[in-house]
Amino acid sequence: MLLGDKIMYLRKKQSMTQQQLAQAVGVTHTTIGRIERNEREPRGNTAIKIARALGVTMDSLYSETLDFIQESPNEDKQIKDLVDKIEEIDPIGFAINCRTMVSRLDSLQPEDKEFLRGVLQSLLTKIKESQESGEPNDSKN
Repeated sequence: MLLGDKIMYLRKKQSMTQQQLAQAVGVTHTTIGRIERNEREPRGNTAIKIARALGVTMDSLYSETLDFIQESPNEDKQIKDLVDKIEEIDPIGFAINCRTMVSRLDSLQPEDKEFLRGVLQSLLTKIKESQESGEPNDSKN
């Protein structure tokens, strides 16, 4: 499968328009269209930005088959790991709501996943700090 075909497949799998991908990458929708029609190759950092926007690794993007396409392990795995850590130290608090969010990770855009990871990391830090200082944990309210 050609690169442009893979990009189109992954974009459509995420219900993303060419315009949305173009905005995430910083190019025009015409450029995305040409790349998807295999009329041109992504230049410079564009391929990296496309892979990131589609939530796949560069290796996956440039592999010969779709069988090798894997979601980038970073965001999804980091988010799931953070929820697990929160649940370990706060089993009946915020983690219950986090499980619902994690079950819907596939529907989130890459930038939303990054934002969610940041929020969860901040929450984990706050819970740990409050436990170390002996303060009551506000996340259970």
